[in-house]
Formats: sequence, structure tokens, C-alpha cells
Amino acid sequence: MELGWGSTEVEVRIGIVRPGPSLLRLRWSADGRVLGERRLLGDRAVLHVPAGLLVLELVDDRAAHDPRRQAPARTTLRTTPGSRHDVRLVMRHGASVHATLRRADGSPDRFGRLEVLLADGSVRHGRADGDGEVVVAGLPAGAVRVSARSGSRVSTQVPVCLRAGEGVALDLRADLAALTPPSLVPAALGGAVAGRVLDAATRTPVRAARVELRDARGTLLARGRTDAAGHYLLGGDLGSVAGASVVVRSGPDRAAVDRAVVRGVAVAGSGVTAAPEALLPRTPSRLPALHERGTVTALRLPSLRV
Repeated sequence: MELGWGSTEVEVRIGIVRPGPSLLRLRWSADGRVLGERRLLGDRAVLHVPAGLLVLELVDDRAAHDPRRQAPARTTLRTTPGSRHDVRLVMRHGASVHATLRRADGSPDRFGRLEVLLADGSVRHGRADGDGEVVVAGLPAGAVRVSARSGSRVSTQVPVCLRAGEGVALDLRADLAALTPPSLVPAALGGAVAGRVLDAATRTPVRAARVELRDARGTLLARGRTDAAGHYLLGGDLGSVAGASVVVRSGPDRAAVDRAVVRGVAVAGSGVTAAPEALLPRTPSRLPALHERGTVTALRLPSLRV
């Protein structure tokens, strides 16, 4: 398709790099709405899409438990009408989590669910079989938190640093206790920071807050979002950092952008560092109530005769 000067469409030429054979599915979206998706047989694709903020995501279409599954590639592209763009998406070997879910008495927790919280705040799920075994594959390398859920019972979250192309084995009990035998704890890939964001007034969790880790000079080291319980996990490949700060900004649930900073965070070169709780203030509404302005509004509905 030829794009003229008056065209409102955008041409996106995509080149794909992958470490081996895979079943690829390309998905493109804008404003949280999926515009389209397609299976890819080769390593190139061309899209003609409306101009705007475009999100491209490339996933391996193998089963979620297949250990050969590659980690997804994702990029955001801001386009203007009539423009052309060359994009390179790089797939990498995926990491995997193999867990055995058990009940309080040690018996297999049949059909329980494994949840893997990624650094960007998204969650990957896997359902256990009749023996309590579950595998979630195709995960990106880095720091994650793993937990088990069975009905109303949830295990504590286990921090794990994943390596590309490698698997991790865990033994979890969904009775508010998590068991991780020392022999199964993976070697740390690097440092990570974990914490929680609470509303300063109500002490309730703040969901989908934007969290950044910055060093003493203000350089961005890692970023992510909080989950429904207000937890976040940043990094997974960080070195030793002294005097870092955790900068929190409110998410889409607030009209104003509220901000909080936790200073003096020391990140170790390996493992997960627990940061103090961040208390996010809330900007009061600037719209006065109707009775404060002395305005009374009456609403009269038309009658309906049958």
C-alpha cells in the first residue's frame, strides 16, 4: 500500500530476532484496545495501522507449560499520520517456574493455581494437575514473586530471580505459609527491591501506582507498578547501590498525580532488599460541594402515562 501525504495510516515494518524455532503471534493495540493480531511464519511483517500511540507485542504461541516457550517481546511506538517506521523485536529464551502445590497436611493441592508476579506488575497464571504439579514457562528473566492460591487460601510470596532459559523448582503450600527448601533456592541473578505502597490517610493498598528506583544522582535504575495488594518488585539485575530512592506516583485511579519518595534505600548486589513502606498522600478535591456554593438544583422528571 502506498502512503501519500494526506494518508492518516502508518506503515510499520517489523523485523524479528529469535533464538530458535517458535510459534509467533503478533498483537498490536492502542489505548488499551486490541486492534488486531496474526500468526507469523517468517521473521518479517508489515502493518498498516492508524496513527497514534501503538503497542506491539510478540508472544510465543506454545502452551504456557512448554519449557521451550520463549519470553515475549514488547515495544511502544508513537506515530504520526503518513509516517513509516522500522521496528526490531527481539525474542529471548524464556525462564520457567515448576511448582508443587500442597495442602496444609502435605497432600497435593489438586487444581490449585500458581501466580507469578512480574516486575511490570502483570501476573502469569498456571493451573495445577491432579498431582499438584504446575509449570509456567515463557517468563522474562529478572526478579519475580511466586505464590500459590487455592480457593480463599493464599501462600506468602516467594521472591525469585529467574535466568533466561533456566527453570526454578518450588514447593508451595497455600495455607498462608510457603516452603522453599534451601537446595531449591535459585542463585540470585542480581539485586532487586521490594516494597509496598499505602494510602497515607487510610493505610489501604494503592493499586497500579507507578514506582521508580533512582540512584543518588537521579538516574533511573528500574521501574514497575504495584499489584492489587500494593506490592511492587523492581530490578533483578541490579548491582550494589547506596543512597537510592524509591519514587512513587499515583496511578489512573486518581484525578491528580500524587507523589511520595522513600530515600536512603541501600540495594545489595544480590537478593531482594525490602524497602520501607511508601505512604502516598491524596490531593483533596478542589471542587466545592453544591451546598457550599449556595446552589440548589431541582430535577423534575416527566410523567409517564400508560
